[in-house]
Amino acid sequence: MRNFPRTSVLTLALLSSCCTPPSFAATYAYRGELSDRGVPAEGNYGFRLTFYAGSIGGAPIAPPTTLEGIAVRAGAFSAELDLDRALAGRDSAWLEVQVRDATGVFVPLAERTEVRPKETAAGVCWDTQGNTGTNGITDFLGTLDDQPLSFRVGNTRGLRLEPTLSGPPNVIAGATSNAVTTLAYGAAIGGGTLNVVNDTYGAVAGGQGNRAGDGDTVADSAQFATVGGGFSNVAFGALSTVAGGNANWARGAWSVSPGGQFNCAGGAYSFAGGYAAKVRPGAADQFGPCFGVELAPGASGDVGTFLWNDRQGPAVQSSGANQFLAYATGGVGFNTNAVGDATVSIANTEGGFALPSLRIFNFLADQILGGRVLISENGASSAGGYMNYDAFNNVFSIGTNTGSADVSTLRMSRGVGRVGVGRTPTANALEVEGDASKTTATAWLANSDARIKQEIEPISNALETLRRVHPVTFRYTDAYRDAHPSIEDRRYYNVVAQEFAAVFPDAVKSSREALPGQDGEGILQVDVHPALITTIAATQELADKLAALADRLESLERENAQLREHVVGTGSR
Repeated sequence: MRNFPRTSVLTLALLSSCCTPPSFAATYAYRGELSDRGVPAEGNYGFRLTFYAGSIGGAPIAPPTTLEGIAVRAGAFSAELDLDRALAGRDSAWLEVQVRDATGVFVPLAERTEVRPKETAAGVCWDTQGNTGTNGITDFLGTLDDQPLSFRVGNTRGLRLEPTLSGPPNVIAGATSNAVTTLAYGAAIGGGTLNVVNDTYGAVAGGQGNRAGDGDTVADSAQFATVGGGFSNVAFGALSTVAGGNANWARGAWSVSPGGQFNCAGGAYSFAGGYAAKVRPGAADQFGPCFGVELAPGASGDVGTFLWNDRQGPAVQSSGANQFLAYATGGVGFNTNAVGDATVSIANTEGGFALPSLRIFNFLADQILGGRVLISENGASSAGGYMNYDAFNNVFSIGTNTGSADVSTLRMSRGVGRVGVGRTPTANALEVEGDASKTTATAWLANSDARIKQEIEPISNALETLRRVHPVTFRYTDAYRDAHPSIEDRRYYNVVAQEFAAVFPDAVKSSREALPGQDGEGILQVDVHPALITTIAATQELADKLAALADRLESLERENAQLREHVVGTGSR
């Protein structure tokens, strides 16, 4: 079936006509719609078709064709007609339609309609209302030579199918400024304007000023490059992709930029997204977002590097291959969106709860949740060294993990400036669970400069003071050893704190560690240093007494010697 153009009329309207002759025949199928005083016509009607050379006036160019008894149902009709062979060969003709009214008189419709019989008869015609009986292999719309096929809308080309020299055709839709370079094949442009595909099997879905391919003279050096849309984006490398955004380049082969602005995915298999994320390329560019970026050592750029940059900061670039870099001033979260004030927050979602296992903060301490940094042993999920913050007890710990139990070596209580080795410190700046040792027997040093002291007085009655100190041997209770497994069950040497306090009250303090199973006052601690210094003073007192006794003894010995000499001398007379 071949369609003549639609024709507008007044009360009787011919809306469409079509024909389906062979290339030289004069048999046409004539279809249309007819209304009678504004409503769809119903009944049998007669039509007279007359063809003219112009839209008005003139003599008919062929005898009129009359169609009698044409059934019109709900305003629609269809009939076959024969045209003069000379008429069928004309490039253009104007059709005047007359319809027989109820009185039997043919009434002309309002205006003539231009038809193109020769063009219609050029071959198998595709009906604007659909065809039946077509062959999907032999019937087609298109060209048989090497010329492109164009489709227009509003007399502007909207789609162009281009033949190629060595492969599938190129499909170019959108503005006439869209183009595929010579020698490339299998390329597609979906729409937009000023878009170009430079390499085979490349694609630009739409947008403006986008390019797929590297633009060199070899049409298959960057195959399968794809740009989704946006403005001024370039998928430069083979199998590279830019999804959209503005001024983004996927320069390396297999590289990706998902969008954003001014991103450069310069390395093979690299990713650059957000704003001004620069993965270093292996070669310099003269323009574009990769221009001026530091070059990577290899020709493939920083291979496998992922880089994301937010919109808050300046441009950032990678520093090596296979990096995962994220610049996010609002914080980075893995398995959690509870970043808060953290720079990095990593959560463990085991059991359905996003419990943070690592949280690194800018300036504010974590006031709510704890966190852990584990340095694993041979990839184990638990065994190794760790740093842990217990938010419930406000204790930061550094230790080791065997896979079944933690061994906290160093513990620090929050906000008090105390450190515990093997224990949680409760009262002192440094507290040790168990023994402590040094490589030599020298003492711990303490500041004792005269310039930092006042009201210096000697220790008196040191011997008498030491007589009141009662050194003892003892064993720790079972309950205390259970609370401190490092304590051996043997006899120890020390003083009793309560007794020691009677002699040196300032040297006894509470540890704030409760007795096992009890509340109330903490276990008492002693500082035996006063006893040590007092012992030095007592030793000096003893030394003074020994010196006086020695002087006395020497004096008595002299007196005794003189007496013996006197006795001996008297006896000799």
